[in-house]
Amino acid sequence: TTGAPYLSSVLGHSLTTDGKVDTLALLNETMDGPVVVGESGWREKIPFDFSRASVNRAGKITSADALVQNDVVYWSKSMNTLWVYTNRVTGTLQAVSPASAPASVTVAGKSYSIETSAAAYAVSDLGSFRVGDAVTLLLGRDSKVVSVLSPAQTSGTVCGMVISAEPRSYEDKDGHSYTAYSLTVMATDGSTYVYRYDKGTMKAGAIVQVTSSGEDVQIKTLSASLSGRVSADGSKLGKYAFASDVEILDTYGESGALRVYPARLAGVELTADMVRYYLLNSSGEISRLILKDVTGDLHTYGVVTDVSEQSSNELMLTSGTYVYDAGGVAGQITGSRVYNVKEGPFLLKRNGAEIDRFANLTEVKGDSVDGNILYAGSRQYTIAEDALVYELRDGDYYLSSLALVTGGGFTLTGWYDKPEREGGRIRVVLAE
Repeated sequence: TTGAPYLSSVLGHSLTTDGKVDTLALLNETMDGPVVVGESGWREKIPFDFSRASVNRAGKITSADALVQNDVVYWSKSMNTLWVYTNRVTGTLQAVSPASAPASVTVAGKSYSIETSAAAYAVSDLGSFRVGDAVTLLLGRDSKVVSVLSPAQTSGTVCGMVISAEPRSYEDKDGHSYTAYSLTVMATDGSTYVYRYDKGTMKAGAIVQVTSSGEDVQIKTLSASLSGRVSADGSKLGKYAFASDVEILDTYGESGALRVYPARLAGVELTADMVRYYLLNSSGEISRLILKDVTGDLHTYGVVTDVSEQSSNELMLTSGTYVYDAGGVAGQITGSRVYNVKEGPFLLKRNGAEIDRFANLTEVKGDSVDGNILYAGSRQYTIAEDALVYELRDGDYYLSSLALVTGGGFTLTGWYDKPEREGGRIRVVLAE
């Protein structure tokens, strides 16, 4: 027989219900680790020279030079790749379960499964931490606990945006309940940090500086505007050079935040309302930069495949239904609002569950593609790293790739969200 059970047993990895390879399960099977950067002997535990390996950090490809203290690292020798996780949670250790052989802990009102024996030992009867102590959890894949540290070992100052602020119930060392805010901050380093904050309220979307030392957390809101053009080589903004370790965060709404790098901003003209905060180091270089919807990389793109709009002046009723595909994920928008969107490539901006903007992209007829550049007449346009490519056949859209449609036989049309000088990119390519 050659059915799915046979294939699964031969290939040694799982299949999805339709008989296709489960790529997520396959990736998990190839991963080894984890180790924590800075722990004794961590380099020796990775069984290959990773100085020239591909490093996937927060979904972005970088190099081993980007590894920093307390990063959680997994690896695949066969793929010559490291995966780096940077999420951490700081708060009071509220519960350990079961106490005799810890499998999970509760910190900042949320339970986390334990992944490593070292983390389990740290909160066991023989370990260093007891219920009521302040701790910092280093989280790996699936948000499982890889290491437990004293907040003093990870204390410091971070800048970023509050992406959630929720009141939660806590217990003090004497077992008494009280309510405090749990703040989740997306920092300029691309990590998310969770803090217990009982000194007031804070709204999601706020730009903040957080200074933590042990259980003490100091938070202040930030605002500092700046304008100017980013140089073509991405080395400076206006008269200020970017520091070699500059951290840049692009934000949108109350919960959208994404770390970006200087090269992504090359040639972009930043106006004052596009910069929410900046910080200069002792050399007068920009070391932290928080932007407001500059790159557009936080939004959803795809193709609208069906539109139904109705409007009645007499009844004062409007309704719209829009069916779309976003990179192979089907979606539908239905309601009393009409967006005047046509079938074809689209941009969707959401602030939480609310739709801020739903519109068609701008079209440009292409002559050819070379790498990530679309040539159109005497102009060229940069194609986004995660641009979607569709083949359009008989009115239907089929998800494809640039490699499959460049090389002859197709007429290519690019669709962009805004001009490149404002941070825009080609988001969708249609091949006919």
